[in-house]
Amino acid sequence: MSRAARRVPAMAVVAASFTGAAASLNPVALVGILGGAVMVVAVVRRPWIAVATVLAVEGFALAFLLAGVDTSLLHYATSALAAIGAVISLSRSRSESAHAAMLATVVGMVVVFGAFASWLSAMPNEQIVAALRLVLTPALCAVIGRSATTEQARAMLKLATVLVVSSALAAVVERRQGIDRLVNLGLEYGTTVRSYDGLLRAPGLFATNYSMGAFAGVVGALALAWWPAVAGNGDRRWRQVALVASAACLILSIYRTGMLVLVFTASVLLFMADRGQKAGERRLLRLAGGSIFVAYVAYSGLLSTESTDDRFLVWSSILRNFETPLTGNGLGFSGSASVSRFAETVIVVDNYYLSLFLQLGVFSLALFLPMGWIAVRMLVRASAQPLLRAGIVVTGCLVAFAFVDFWEYTSAMSLALFAGAAARNLADRTPSMDCGYARVSAPPTGAGSVPS
Repeated sequence: MSRAARRVPAMAVVAASFTGAAASLNPVALVGILGGAVMVVAVVRRPWIAVATVLAVEGFALAFLLAGVDTSLLHYATSALAAIGAVISLSRSRSESAHAAMLATVVGMVVVFGAFASWLSAMPNEQIVAALRLVLTPALCAVIGRSATTEQARAMLKLATVLVVSSALAAVVERRQGIDRLVNLGLEYGTTVRSYDGLLRAPGLFATNYSMGAFAGVVGALALAWWPAVAGNGDRRWRQVALVASAACLILSIYRTGMLVLVFTASVLLFMADRGQKAGERRLLRLAGGSIFVAYVAYSGLLSTESTDDRFLVWSSILRNFETPLTGNGLGFSGSASVSRFAETVIVVDNYYLSLFLQLGVFSLALFLPMGWIAVRMLVRASAQPLLRAGIVVTGCLVAFAFVDFWEYTSAMSLALFAGAAARNLADRTPSMDCGYARVSAPPTGAGSVPS
């Protein structure tokens, strides 16, 4: 009997066993299992798909809520896919240095320590798991981005464009429907449905207006700063649509911090006047860039006396009322994890630097300092290498940390860090050619040119 013939009975047994197991499941569970298996296979073949699922689940969260689907399970599933994608990316990547591996090890140890500290403080297990997901998912997306190709980077930007366009259209409909109509549909006022001076802060297809605004700010900033460096034929129209849709989402969501990321990026691009221009033009552009950023911050009230005083009162009150040991109170002590239905105490500080200090103490520096150093280095080199201009967007996110827990807007930070890591990967592999007004990159070679 041939080897193929001997395999037939074994395959029949496996198929019969699977059919019997499937028969005991309801159709929804069966579809979920099959869909999960397909996604795992897809992520193993193309790790960047894991980042796409993270963005898609966040970007269509409102549809899931209206359909009665438990989005928390979907979020954990996408984080698991991101973990698989990160492992696959690391195993295939040939560009990871010993320094990067050491950095990843340090970050991993800090996160594990934070989770252990949470467990010792008798924090609910569900709250600890939620905190781990919030902290790790964007970082895993960054690891995947470190091995991304040019085609994959463009595909991610186009997916992000589809999400912001969909949300912009939904936000227009929501604004016309009004607050009462949305509440009657079953959406909760104060979370998904929020208002400002009686005007709906539309969530689009995201779960909240601030999730949509944060994501739109990052998409618009990347379209402005980074997309031209990785653009292919026909991408110009996509980029224009992304900018318009992002602006619409920011206006309809009335989310100042998302606008801050976009304005910061635009200001830095103006300030980064190229050597190909006359000295007078460079000075004028730099003055315009600095003025636009300062004017926006002042106009938005982020640094007004009243706003600043209120923030300092909140921060000092939190530090005074909650004991903060040198090693922190444990991961999930503050931020979005403390707002989950499993948490016992809600602590929202609207400052991610302070929030992570409350959770990890001095060990939070092991997370902030490397990311800040890498982002600023990319920003400094961005004038000469346009591929590194994604670092401007990441730096804008670091500025946003001072006003909200911006890291915990998973879709926005996952996209920003994926783009930042991909930018470094592509810049490392791509020689630059000086062309006067702007430096353009030669076509990527090696991994950067492999079709997705």
